[in-house]
Amino acid sequence: MSGFFFKEIESLRDDKTSGAMEITEKVLLILKEEIEKNFTLWDNYSTNEKIDQLLPIININKNMIILRNLVLEFLSLLENGVELEKIPSIQLEKLNNSKKILAQNISKHIFEEKTIITFSRASTVLESLRVGKELYKQPLEVIIFESSPKKEGKTLAEELLKIGHKVRYSFDAAMKVMFDKYKPTLAIIGADSIFPQGEVVNKAGSYILAKLAEEYSIPFIVGATAKKVMLKEIDVIGKIMPSESTDLWNTEYDPNLEVVDVHFEKIPRELISGYISEKGLNKKPIGEKYTLSENIIKKVYS
Repeated sequence: MSGFFFKEIESLRDDKTSGAMEITEKVLLILKEEIEKNFTLWDNYSTNEKIDQLLPIININKNMIILRNLVLEFLSLLENGVELEKIPSIQLEKLNNSKKILAQNISKHIFEEKTIITFSRASTVLESLRVGKELYKQPLEVIIFESSPKKEGKTLAEELLKIGHKVRYSFDAAMKVMFDKYKPTLAIIGADSIFPQGEVVNKAGSYILAKLAEEYSIPFIVGATAKKVMLKEIDVIGKIMPSESTDLWNTEYDPNLEVVDVHFEKIPRELISGYISEKGLNKKPIGEKYTLSENIIKKVYS
């Protein structure tokens, strides 16, 4: 692995605003440049050595299953005889096609509504609202929350205002109040990861949105690429441990203080009305398949 590749991939660990598909696109552009610069080195690596070189991609964010599946797709294309130097470009083209189809599929459903509600900042939701505005020539009313502590929701609100949508913005704890006052008819989120049986991992706060959608009898939809569905179930959240987060507590620490900075949580299958992906709207998540040995899949998913 070159210093360029390691440095560029490591820098993406600090990107706390971009969605998983945006991160994936950045990774593929870095990988494309790396292979162009160091083709002979990569060409001489064995399959296991290639996996080892690609593992830092997974470490950008272990919650993002799409990064593991990106590695598997790379290896699958290689195993099926695609020339090494062409693989990142092919993956970029497939990713862009997925984004386009996904945005059209989501917008088709959400633009049937007058007011929708979301949480955090999913690039798929943003792109769907951009595409839908162009296709249907009308704005939507979108309820968005701050999404503490990184305020990704504020970023999304600003982006949607530029597109021309009407935004109602509030803090996370006001979620029920916003349901009561503005009566959304559909809730939608993206996903960091989707378990094979349908549970979804997303930004902490998404579970409350799902419970309120159930309470108010409106659909709770997950809009995400099929590339985010796990091939095999793994723990992507881990133990919730105390931290020294400056996002939550930026004054002097007290020995009696324990700051617990929770980023992700799981939404159970029974709270989810449906999954919209490149494959349309389905009651169950439909993932990708890769022609690889179980040992390779196990290594990438370990």
